[in-house]
Amino acid sequence: MTRKKKDGENEEDEDEVDEEDEYGQDEEDEDRKDTNEKAEEDENGRMRKLNGNEDENDEEDKDEKDKDKKDKDVEDEQIEEDNDGEDEEAENGQGEEDGNGQEFFLELLDNSEKSLNHMFVRTYGNLFIQNSEIFEDLFSELRRYYTGGNVNLEEMLGDFWAKLLEKMLQLLNSQFSFTDEYFECVSKYTDQLKPFGDTPHKLKVQITRALAAARTLVQGLMVGREVANRVAKVNVSPGCSKALTRMFYCPYCGGFVDLKPCRSYCQNVMKGCLANQADLDPEWNVFIGSFPHSLSAVYVLYMFCDLILAL
Repeated sequence: MTRKKKDGENEEDEDEVDEEDEYGQDEEDEDRKDTNEKAEEDENGRMRKLNGNEDENDEEDKDEKDKDKKDKDVEDEQIEEDNDGEDEEAENGQGEEDGNGQEFFLELLDNSEKSLNHMFVRTYGNLFIQNSEIFEDLFSELRRYYTGGNVNLEEMLGDFWAKLLEKMLQLLNSQFSFTDEYFECVSKYTDQLKPFGDTPHKLKVQITRALAAARTLVQGLMVGREVANRVAKVNVSPGCSKALTRMFYCPYCGGFVDLKPCRSYCQNVMKGCLANQADLDPEWNVFIGSFPHSLSAVYVLYMFCDLILAL
């Protein structure tokens, strides 16, 4: 009886041990599982962090690239604006220079018209003021011709003298009434009668020559300036660049920083560098030589007022 009891107790103890072992095993498995899960979470966290860093790096790289691109765009825009500004400034400078050439001769015509009006108003008073449109039309047509308008100077001057003659006949013979047929008859025989002497012919020749010369002179100056600008912008050849460098800087190698190239050496180098441009010299001299003739013809514009007053 006692033995059976012991055997029962032993069995119970073994069962308890087995249960404890099984429970301990479960706890170990649970701990291992928790450890694995924690390790997996740590690994996932580390990967997410790495991915996050990579994304941040990519974003930083993208931002940096965008910034560089933006800076480059700004720089390109600035360069373009500078170039546009230079072009605009060059165009404005060219327009201003062209305007100065034309304005000079237009100013001569303006001064002649003002002097003529002042003289005639002082001499004839209201008689001239009431008929001043004849001279206003004359100077207006002269300006239009000079600025490139389609004006026939011979016809325009002929109309001026015809209108002037009609006005003078009416003013000097106010007691008579003249018909259109009478003025047409007078116009037909104007060349024979020569009421103004040789002045119309002289004025036509001199004014036509002067205005044509003035217009040609301004256009010639514009062409000359353009040629000079183009020649000045021609790039030097590699051989010329090498020769210039040797001429100016070779003395530096020997310590002679203040030594200047001799005259003959300098002339030889420049002749070589300007060999192509030298072909322009004969034509350029002919071009420059044509200006004195134009200037002498333009001088008539200074005397225009005196020619009119000679009436």
